[in-house]
Amino acid sequence: MDMILTHKHGKQLKQQFMELCNKSSELKILVGFFYFSGIRALYDALTASPQIKLRILVGMEVETVFNRVVECILDEADDFGQSYSYSDNEIRERYLSGLRKAANAPEFDKESFHSRIGYFLEMLRADRIVIRKTRAENREKLFIFDLAGNKELMAHCAWITGSSNFTMPGLSTETDIDVRINDCGCEEVNMIFDELWSNSVTLTEDPPTKQKILDLFEKESMLSPVTPFEAYILALKNYLDIQTQVNVSERLEKLLEQNGYKKYKYQLDAVNQALTILKEYNGVIIADVVGLGKSVIASMVARGTYKRGIIIAPPGLIGNESKAKGGWRDYKSQFKLDGWEVFSCGLLEAALDYVNRDGDIDVVIIDEAHRFKNQDTQDYETLCNICRGRQVIMLTATPFNNRPADIFSLLKLFIIPNRSKITLDNHLANRFAHYDRMFRLLGDVQKHHRSTDPQKVKKAEQAFHQLSKYFTGVAPDGDMPIDLRLIKEWSQILAREIRHILEPVIIRRNRIDLRNDPDYKNEVTELSDMMPPVEQFYDLTHISHFFMHRNHAFFPSHDRSFRTGLHA
Repeated sequence: MDMILTHKHGKQLKQQFMELCNKSSELKILVGFFYFSGIRALYDALTASPQIKLRILVGMEVETVFNRVVECILDEADDFGQSYSYSDNEIRERYLSGLRKAANAPEFDKESFHSRIGYFLEMLRADRIVIRKTRAENREKLFIFDLAGNKELMAHCAWITGSSNFTMPGLSTETDIDVRINDCGCEEVNMIFDELWSNSVTLTEDPPTKQKILDLFEKESMLSPVTPFEAYILALKNYLDIQTQVNVSERLEKLLEQNGYKKYKYQLDAVNQALTILKEYNGVIIADVVGLGKSVIASMVARGTYKRGIIIAPPGLIGNESKAKGGWRDYKSQFKLDGWEVFSCGLLEAALDYVNRDGDIDVVIIDEAHRFKNQDTQDYETLCNICRGRQVIMLTATPFNNRPADIFSLLKLFIIPNRSKITLDNHLANRFAHYDRMFRLLGDVQKHHRSTDPQKVKKAEQAFHQLSKYFTGVAPDGDMPIDLRLIKEWSQILAREIRHILEPVIIRRNRIDLRNDPDYKNEVTELSDMMPPVEQFYDLTHISHFFMHRNHAFFPSHDRSFRTGLHA
């Protein structure tokens, strides 16, 4: 029985695979790139069909574009403009590179996929899956089922072709159109496949490459399993790090007293913690709320490193250069930061020249670090060059009031993303790319769900459906209305995930935290409180004539849109 497969009428490609796999001895697959999420869609059929073997011929490569995995042709030319001819080993390495990008893509980081990947690896080990790569790029999609010996379907072969790829979306949710043919043309399509197969490059049949594929999943990807013991060891390590912090020396405490500062335990503990974080991660973010003494803490940390460094701060926080008083020039003097220099954040090129000339600069303090959240600016690039290879102390009172991409920009000033130690895996860039995409979708829903523009409303609905699919694992019905309670819940989940990643390198307390801490609650009674704004009314008696004249000039008597003026 031949048929057109469309998802609109429920004849999904996945359903056909489920039926045909149970009745086939072999499945030949020609695709652009083999996405392993397709195994998720076929999991039930494959586990129920231990007799079936898969021969998969990969025709294209993949690249990450705007943090999404896409199929592409990574063709290169030689010095004469001719297409470069790759050796078998080069083709294998290029395939492994693409596979690594796909395995670490955020869109594949789903619990259901993680739970089934072990079965795929077992099929690979048992040679039930054999993968090869075409020598030339091939965009075709072809699935050939060997039905020989199956009397129920009364056919020797069935094949499917169309626009679907071997991915989870391609098998179940996209609006692709495919055609299933029984028997007719089977000899021709088998000849096409077999000819390509015979001229292809072996991947899983090459023992070293097969082992690299297995190692990639088990050791180098987000899919690599984390054992309870490994999770326990990480938690234990973090706990012990906190308990065995570097201790503030008596000399630092005396500096506080000599300069008229009161010793607060919450500040001294923060210095200990920051020094420990610096030693472990090469950078720390001091993010206490306004009024808790971030600059004092950072100055003591800088002194506690016993290294030379520079301080980068907004012009208003630098202090008087001629008198060396006020702002950071004052802190530099008080805490004996001899050999340190202070630079305005508007003079980064001068700071870079200075650290390049002087090879003894090991620490960089960045005040108001959130100013450098945009990595697409020249200032950010210059700051990266200043911080490279040095310990970084960042101060900001608003670490979470930014997009995930902005937070990641700050982390990259002292963390190498693919060698990060703040998470169990080394894929910090992929994580934050995924978080930023979720953040944008949440913003689209909140901004546009009540718009009068139908296109913006549609954009909000599409964003809501994508978010629902990610957070629940199930694609919602097309008519499902936007639920703002879910948007709030998903926003909180995203915020918790980001905070969890930042925990190893951030020190963040507010007054409520300190008041609830038995070690600090007696100290905060002496600290100033942030009060809510209070309305202030001013008598305009002496200038009321001028005020009313200008008011009527802008807002004629017939215009009632202006009632009063409020100024903060």
